[in-house]
Amino acid sequence: MNIYNSLLEIERDEYLQRGFYERKVTDFKDYRNGYKARSLNTCFGKLELSKPQTRAGFESKFFDRYQRSEQSIITACAEMYLNGVSTRKVSKLGENVFGATVSPATISNYTKVLDEAVNIWRNLPLCSYYKYLFVDATYLKVRENNRVVSKAVYIAIGITEEGKYIILGFTVLGEESEDNWKTFFNHLKNRGLRKIDLIISDKNKGLVAAINKSFLDTEWQRCVFHFTKNFLEKVPPKKKTEFKDRIGLIFAQLTKEECRKEGNKQILYFEANGYEEIADYLEEALEEIIVYKGFNEKHWKKIRTTNKLERLNEEVKRRTKIIRIFPNIESVTRCVGYLLRETDEK
Repeated sequence: MNIYNSLLEIERDEYLQRGFYERKVTDFKDYRNGYKARSLNTCFGKLELSKPQTRAGFESKFFDRYQRSEQSIITACAEMYLNGVSTRKVSKLGENVFGATVSPATISNYTKVLDEAVNIWRNLPLCSYYKYLFVDATYLKVRENNRVVSKAVYIAIGITEEGKYIILGFTVLGEESEDNWKTFFNHLKNRGLRKIDLIISDKNKGLVAAINKSFLDTEWQRCVFHFTKNFLEKVPPKKKTEFKDRIGLIFAQLTKEECRKEGNKQILYFEANGYEEIADYLEEALEEIIVYKGFNEKHWKKIRTTNKLERLNEEVKRRTKIIRIFPNIESVTRCVGYLLRETDEK
């Protein structure tokens, strides 16, 4: 502590423009006025220091400066934690690199300081028009009322007319339902979103119902990847390769009308060979999976599936894996918000 007290003495002498017992004549009229006990909280514990005083009210900048330095260390540790490094490893790294002992509890608590940045980002105004919109939800474990439950993280990615991907927003709610999806869509609309040409998603009933009510003039494309996966689950193992190729023939056509004709041809084939359930499933989905064919051919590869959003969901899962169970919804919002904000900036 002696070195800290010495630094405070030096700072006061510079302020007075003269040293201790120095009778230097200056235009600066202020005088020493003893000391006052002052505590300084650091990563190393609480230090009891003697803060020099003057009659005119000298204020040391040392405390603010030190606290900013300490804050930057803990901020770096908190960001490492939010990037997928366990608190135990971050604490050890902080000790080795910064020479400071930062407890796991301190790191976890300090991530709350990042709330403001996340909240500002997730409430930024949106453009009124995006050409395409991808929506999906992923699930994370959260403690609630002394139970571990799953909470859905609703995420939306938009594509501008220039072809730029933008993470428009997210929210954390209960299981996927029409009401929860409408709540999320209202959040986007309250920030300025008005018009979308095409929404791409899987066929969650609540989601589709919310799309139909929230975006009346918008077309909806059922994710081709999800459809194919669900379709093949109904197919006998020995027929999976053949039937997958037959579905591929539908998407190989160049226009919606040609896709429709090929789809009807495959439906008749499945019916003729005793696969009525599969034929019915394809017939019900046919118009939903070929919507993208009515848009710019250069965009087909991007808008036929939700793969872009699926990869983002996988990244969220990967980087939150170390947490396993979040203590509350606020911590989910904080952590996921930080990751999505960082991804969007990149």
